[in-house]
Parts: sequence; C-alpha cells; structure tokens
Amino acid sequence: MDELKVVKNFRKLQPLLTNEKLKNSVRLLAIFGHNGSDIIFATTNDNVYGFGSNRFGCLGLSTWDEDIDKPQLNITLSSKQLKNIYYGFGHCIGLTNSGQCYSWGENEFGQLGIGTYETTNTPQLIQQLTHETIVDISCGNRHTLALTRNGRVYGWGRQTFGQVGDGTVCWRPFPVLVSICEVIVSLSCGKCHSLGLSITGNVYVWGLNDFGQLGRHRDNDTQKFSDGRQKERAFNPYPQLIPGIDSIVVQKAMCGPNHTLLLSTDGDIYACGLNDFGQVGNGTFHTQYTPIKINSDIKFNDIVTNFDHTLSVAISTDGRHWAWGYTYFGSKITAPQDLTKFTIGYSLPEIYAKYSGIFKTYKTIIFNESPDIIKIDPLMKNIVMANKKQTVQQNDCSANTSNMETLAMPVNNNNNNNNSYNIPESAFLKRIIQFFDNQSDFDLVFVFKEEVIYCHKTILEIRNKRFMKSMQQYLTNKNEIHVENRYSYETMFAFIRYLYSMTPDINLDICDQLLNLCNAFGERELKSLCAKILESLIDLETICLIYEMTVNHNLLLLQKQCLDFAVKNWKIPLTSFIIFNNTKRKDILT
Repeated sequence: MDELKVVKNFRKLQPLLTNEKLKNSVRLLAIFGHNGSDIIFATTNDNVYGFGSNRFGCLGLSTWDEDIDKPQLNITLSSKQLKNIYYGFGHCIGLTNSGQCYSWGENEFGQLGIGTYETTNTPQLIQQLTHETIVDISCGNRHTLALTRNGRVYGWGRQTFGQVGDGTVCWRPFPVLVSICEVIVSLSCGKCHSLGLSITGNVYVWGLNDFGQLGRHRDNDTQKFSDGRQKERAFNPYPQLIPGIDSIVVQKAMCGPNHTLLLSTDGDIYACGLNDFGQVGNGTFHTQYTPIKINSDIKFNDIVTNFDHTLSVAISTDGRHWAWGYTYFGSKITAPQDLTKFTIGYSLPEIYAKYSGIFKTYKTIIFNESPDIIKIDPLMKNIVMANKKQTVQQNDCSANTSNMETLAMPVNNNNNNNNSYNIPESAFLKRIIQFFDNQSDFDLVFVFKEEVIYCHKTILEIRNKRFMKSMQQYLTNKNEIHVENRYSYETMFAFIRYLYSMTPDINLDICDQLLNLCNAFGERELKSLCAKILESLIDLETICLIYEMTVNHNLLLLQKQCLDFAVKNWKIPLTSFIIFNNTKRKDILT
C-alpha cells in the first residue's frame, strides 16, 4: 500500500495504515459509503476485514453496530478467495475466484439478489447464480448487473426506469436474464441506466434516458400512461444499440450518474447525456442527446467515470492525465483539462479520488492488477468491423430466447454422422472461424510431431485467459507452443476450434483428454458437449470406457445413465470389464 499517493492520506483509513502487519498484507482494498465512511480489505492469507460507519450493515460483519473503529475479521467472507468487491449506494457484492457472488447491505429494492427485500448485515450467497461462473459485477445506485464467463448478463434490484433490463419496470429481488443478442464482455451501471459492451465493440444501453444518456433524444423513449397522457420521464427497459456509431469499435464504455463515456479502438472518446457540470466534455453545459467526439486532437487509452459523481477522467496514449466535469475545488470543467503535472505517478483510482473530492475509490483497488481495457489487435478489429455491418440493426431479442442462453444448450443433429453438435453461432463467431488454423494469417503455432495448429494470441486470450497463461510455460521464442507430450493433436485441435467457433468436432477417442482440458480451464459448456456426445455413444462395446470417464471427470448424471444401461442390457461375461479396477467393477454390478 505504500505506493498509494492519495488514498493513504484518507483519514478514515488510518486504523489500517497504523497496523503494519495488516497494511503489508493487503491485496485488495475497497473504500466506499458516504464520503469513504466504510472500508473492506482482503489480505494475502485470504482473511477479510472491515471497519467504518457500517450503515445498512454494509461491512458484512454480522452486526448492526455503527462506527466500528478498528478492523474486524469478516468470518463469512474469509477463506472464500475473494476476487473483488463491488458497491452501490448502500449494498455490496463480493465475487470469489470460483465465480460465486455474495451480497450484503441495503436491500430495500432487492439489489442484493437474494430473493427478499430484507437488508442484511451478513454476506449471503446469491443462490440463483450458483450455476453460472460470474466474472464481473457492476452496481448502480440500487440495482446490480452480473456478467458470466460466456457473455450472459443478469440483472436485479430497483428498476423504476427499466435499468435492470428485462423489459419491465418491476423491481427484481433475484437475478433475471437480460436478453442481448451478442457475447457481452463488460458492464457498467449509472444511477438509473445501464450498458453492456459486446465482443464486437457494440454498446447496448437501457434504463433512464431523460438526458440522452442512452445516446438518443429523450423523445424517442418518452413513456405514456394507459389513458394516453405523457409521462414526464423517458426510459427504455430493453437493451438497444446506441445509434449513430456504426463505424466505431468501442473498447471501453462507462456510465456516469446520467451520462455515458465511450472509448474507441482508435483512441477517441465519445460522450452523451446530462452535462450540467461539463461531465460530457463537449465544451458546453448543454445536454448532449447523441454521442459526440470530444477533443479530437488527442488520442486516449483509458476512461473512467462512476455512477455517483459527475467527474470524468481519461489517460491519453502519451501517458497524460485528463479530467472534466465537477471537481473538488468547485470548478466545472467543460472539456478535458491536462492535470498531469499534479498527478505524476498516480493510478486512475487515485486521480479520480483526488479530483472528485470524495474520500473513496470508484472501484476496489486490486494490487498488481492488470489494466481492464480490452485490447483489440488489427486482425480482431477487421473482423469486428465486418461483423458490425451485419449486427448493428439486429437487436430485437426475445427475453426468453437469448442467443447466449442457447449457446450452453447443445442440440443433437441427427443428420450428422461425425457426432458433432451444432450450437447457434453469433455472427462474430461465424466470421472468426475463417481465421482458425489459417497458414496465411497467424501469430502463434501449436506444434506436434507431424501436425501444427495456426492461431492467434489475442483471440485465445479473449476466449480463455487461464488457458493462455498456462500455455506460456511451453512457449518458445519462435512463438511455438509444444504440448505434444501432454495432449494429442486431435484433442488440442478440437479444443482450440471450440475457442474460435463454439463448434468442436468431438469423438470418443479424444473425449478423455478434452474433458481434462475442460476441467483445467473452466470450459463448462464444452464439458457439457462432451457429456452429450458420450451419452449418444453408450452401447455394449463402449459402456466400460465411458463409465470410466464419468468417474474420472465427475459426470454424475451420465454415470447414472451408464449404470442404468448396464442393469438393463448387460448379458456378456464379466471379463469384458477388464479395463476397470475392482472398485469400478463393483459399482457397476451393484
């Protein structure tokens, strides 16, 4: 924590800073609440502590006591491998390394997602998300969005203006699926509006649009009462593409309270929404109803704004720091202003803390964290731009039949004799498959004895970071990866093809190694596909081999199906069980 320049001076943080043992072990730090009134931190030995005002029980310490002046151990969250903490006005969500979510604090509008409206001071597991692997959370004022590993979006909490995104204005005390027709890679919540950034660089927005924060004039979203009278508020409860930016590939998008910032892959910032403090950055205080490019002479590589403040911050490609909107010294800056000479060596959270004038972090500080910008290389950008031309108008999704929901549900194609399963592909995946194993376009090669697989580092990094991180140990200085001693060419070909297109060719011979890869790198959908393939192949000749796989890879449902099949059909000598050890032979006989 010694590297902190602004945050370490927060008065509320002193009980932690004066405890050398705790201070030196901090790996993540969240400072939130009213003017930084509450602090939660996790240590390298997986303990979680909290102290502060504890309004709404937001410290999660299982007590309603207020003004807790020293760090107290959080028994519920400790040893849970907490990865991040997210916070709204009075509620918190903790995300673990395994992708599970715990919530606590204010719950008047169901923003905890636990199925009730009762505020709680003890972290509760969000049961309705346990079947998913959550990779990111965003909290608005009193609503919450969650992003799954395979690009689905769930929302819950208050949605007077449809900010949860399920097409209604009903408060949701439990997670509901938000229907978006693309793979989503990041989320952001404003005070009462929300957005999702797709893997193709499209931005979907929903919720309140009084000030054009959805990128279109409020007149497009003015609602009416049943008797025909016009309501005063403009909002849209369905995710829709921001219009007018068809030619732009967005790499980061963030919501302020009532404004929106977009950062393109070309380094340009576009903004729209309420501009009473200059937070849009268009040089005026006029509301900006459509996205406008700000400061066209400068290229940027990061942006920040937050649901609870009208400050906007950016870092340009030359490393300079810029801010606009309302600042702590009372000024209203209407266009990006260079503040670098005052912020040398500052991180984005610290720049934001310094100039917002509120003594808290806009997000949890994770020490040694890599930047959260989604880098798109020239190859990816070309694919994305081609895809945007097709998908920009394809945003009419049924709330019950999301493409992403279908991705996890294999459908057997009886006309296909090679035991492949067809999964509905997005336009992006259809285009990206042409670059798989392409000898004329690659920057990474998997080498086997007599075969090679041509692929791209960026694509594999986006699809499965754990896989790429693991493969680094086999990487040579020629950008070659040698894993022939661990996996067969056929297995690795199927796995990488899946990462490119979600459509692997699976057969019995590679299922065991493929399941090993699924377990090692968290590919649940591919594991489900393998199970479906194995189920279709059960017969008297294969049952022993398939049963062994179900035991080795914990495929419990398929294991039961094998046992049921054996009981009904087994009529040949016991010597056929030669591949099993005594324990497995006993299992299947009983």
